Amino acid sequence: MKNASMRTRLNTKLVADAVQYLLPLQFGVGVKRGAEGIVHSLRSFLKENVDSDKAVLKTDFKNAFNLVDRKCLLDVMAEKFPEAFPFVFQAYGTPSFLSFGCNTILSQRGVQQGDPLGPLLFSLIIHPFISSLTTKFNAWYLDDGTLAGFPFSIADDLKIIKNKCEDIGLELNFSKWEFFPVVLKKTPPLLMKKFLRSTLLSKFFLSTTYPCLVPLYIVT
Repeated sequence: MKNASMRTRLNTKLVADAVQYLLPLQFGVGVKRGAEGIVHSLRSFLKENVDSDKAVLKTDFKNAFNLVDRKCLLDVMAEKFPEAFPFVFQAYGTPSFLSFGCNTILSQRGVQQGDPLGPLLFSLIIHPFISSLTTKFNAWYLDDGTLAGFPFSIADDLKIIKNKCEDIGLELNFSKWEFFPVVLKKTPPLLMKKFLRSTLLSKFFLSTTYPCLVPLYIVT
C-alpha cells in the first residue's frame, strides 16, 4: 500500500508539472475539451487580420504511439523531469516480452498500450520539436497538429517537422494531412499552386495518396 501511494503521488506530480511544461501548445493532456479549444482558437485566429494571407495545415503521423523512440523518451525524462526518471525507466528502460503462441516478440518502441501515462509520455517526446515551429497558430492534440498562418511559414515548419520526426522514430502520414488556403489577398491562386509545387508540400499534393485540399473561404 505504501509503494502504491508513493507511485500515485509521483504520477500526480509528474502529470501536473508536465501539463504546465506542455502548455500552450499541447491540448491532448490535462486540458478539458482540448480538441474543442483548438477549434474555437483557430476560428478566432482566422477572423483576425483578414488582410493577411493565411493557410491551415493539419498533420498526422503513422502509428505514432507505437513507433516513437523510447530512448528519446528517456532522454526527455532525464532532462526535464529527473525525479520521475527512475519510475519511467522501470517501464521503458528495457524491452518487454510479448508472447504470441510459441513466439516471443520484443517490444522495443513506442509507449505501451494501456499505460495511463502513455499520452503524456508521447507528448513529452514531440514537445521539443513542436515548440521550435514558428507558424503563428501552432496547436496539437497528441499527435495531430494544426498549423495556421502565412503559407510560406507553414512550409518552413513542415521541413522542421519532417527532419525532427525522423530523429524520434516517427513517420509522416501524408494521406491524412489536410491543407486549406484560407485567405488569399496577396497570393493569387496561380502563385499558390506554384508555391505548393516548390515546397515539401508537393511530396503529398503530387502523389497518388494525398490529403484534402479545400479552400475554406477566399477573399479577393
